[in-house]
Formats: sequence, structure tokens, C-alpha cells
Amino acid sequence: MSTDINCRVSVMITFCNQKQYVEECLSSVLSQKTDFPFEILCGDDCSTDGTYEELLKWEQQYPDVISVYQTDKLSLSGSEPIVRASNNRINLLRNAKGRYLCFLDGDDYYIDDQKLQKQYEILERFPDASACFHPVALKLDKEKQDGLWSRYSDKMFSVSNKDYWGCLWSHAETFMFRHSDHDLVNSINKDFFDDNLITAYFIKTGRVIYTPEVMSVYRQISDSSWNRRTEFEKNYINLLVYQESKRVLPKMKKQCFIKCYDSIRFLFDNRNKDWSVCQSPHLKLCEPLYVDTVRYRESGFGFKMLYVIKWMFPLYFGKVLKVFGNKLEKCTRKYI
Repeated sequence: MSTDINCRVSVMITFCNQKQYVEECLSSVLSQKTDFPFEILCGDDCSTDGTYEELLKWEQQYPDVISVYQTDKLSLSGSEPIVRASNNRINLLRNAKGRYLCFLDGDDYYIDDQKLQKQYEILERFPDASACFHPVALKLDKEKQDGLWSRYSDKMFSVSNKDYWGCLWSHAETFMFRHSDHDLVNSINKDFFDDNLITAYFIKTGRVIYTPEVMSVYRQISDSSWNRRTEFEKNYINLLVYQESKRVLPKMKKQCFIKCYDSIRFLFDNRNKDWSVCQSPHLKLCEPLYVDTVRYRESGFGFKMLYVIKWMFPLYFGKVLKVFGNKLEKCTRKYI
């Protein structure tokens, strides 16, 4: 991962069978009004609907801005969507040259033609900030209402990276990250680089700034790979976030616990279920609570008693931390 002094921002967009959204997505990025050069890197995850061919047309039309890559089928570990998407993102990250980095999914798009300019100016103004984010508009299925995520204030503010990780959340596409560690890509888990982990890797170096403008749209489709998962599978993945984020942010273990508390509690409350069906050879969960929970269902009375004694206090104490953290985040904001 190298930087180019002439490229200020790299926008990395991942696609998988999203041909119908290519024009809307790329047009929204190409229409950005900036006083600096930026690049668009498009990664196709072996689409079968003509997405890759459509991207090549855009690359031919805008060769100085758009670069298209395709994930090597032989490098993929099975067909797990998270693994495939992670490989796709990391491949783009290896080729990104910008001073600042933005991630985007192929079915999402920008709705403010100055998004890149605004966030660039903020990070240039505050060199101690690792990232800048904003609220995101939701575009849901027709039978559902649209809405907003991460609308925390109508004013710009900053929080420490610890307070962001423990108390706040926004989709990775709302962020512009500072490209400060050029060896970072080598430390990333190639099989698990999801939305939360993207943010975790890039906020390590400094505070996070919030700006109130809604500048992108996040599309939620009922038939997406995420929404097709069971409740148990979703919580398993969130527990993987907990496991991996502790590795990435070793000084923020308490914040990691608070962030993933609901899934940790879900695991404890459903200890009589067969959790082994969620296990994946590529996404292996080794958290002690999970290991004990897998054993719980088939164990005797003694083990079950020890299990409850061992884990009940940390979980109920974690609930207190979560409630306290939610109140604390308003007190730790520094308005700009």
C-alpha cells in the first residue's frame, strides 16, 4: 500500500453481482467537486451478472480516475460472503495511493457532491484526527420506511477513539480515514475485514470527528447475504467482531465488550441451543464464553452451575458499563 503525492483520496468500491447499481454508484463518486485529485478503485467479486464487464466500460471511459480489479477465484476460501468481501477489500487497499481512504459498497452511493471535499478539509484542519464520519440515509425495501443512522447532533464534534468505539457507531462508508500506516494491510485478517473491523483498524491513531451532514445512502435489501442469515448466525458474526476487535484494539477491550455486549448476552441467554451449527472453518470463534457455551448443552449439572457462576457477573456488570457508556458519550463530546 503506497501513497502518491498527486492522489489525495482513494475511494474503494466493492461489487458482487450489482450491475444494476454500477451507474448510480460511480456517477455519485465521479460527480464529486474537489480541488484535489482522487482515484476510484473498483473491486469485483467474481460476479456472474455482467458487473465486471460493466465496470470495464467505466474504466475505459475514465482511465485516469477509475481502476478495476477482480478477485482471483483461486484465492478465495470457500463461498462464505464475508471471506470473499474481505479479500476484495484488501486487494483494493493494497493498490490505494491516496493520503485519505474511503470505502463504499457497490449498491450504495453519495448524495452530497462535496462529501470528499468536506471530509478532506476537516482532516487537513485537524491532523491529530484519525477519521471523520457523518450520518447515513437508509434506503430500505419498498414496504419499509427509509430513515437515518448515526444522527448524533446537528453540530460538528470530536470524541476520542475509545469513546467512539465504546459509545458510537456509523457505517464504514460514511468515514474518510487517514492513511497513516502503510504497513497496515499486512496485519489485517484476510478472511474477516467487515464494516466494523474497517473502522477499528483505522481509528487506532487518534480522535474521531463527526460532521452532521447526511452525505451517503446505505441500501438495505431484504435478500442480501446478511439478511438471509439466521439470528444465531448474525450474533456469531458479531462475536467474531468482538474477538477480532480485541486483537486490533488491545487497549480498548472494555470498549469492545460494550460494543458487542448485546451479542455476548444473546450467547449466554441461548446457552441451551446448539451453537456448533454456526461454526465456520474460515471464521473460527475461539472466545472462552463461546467455547464454554458450545459445551453447555451436552454437559452435566456441575458444569452448568460453574458456567453460570463464571459468566453471570461479567455479563451483568457489562450491562452497567453499557448503560454508563451511553450516557458518557454525550459528556465527552467536544464541539468544534
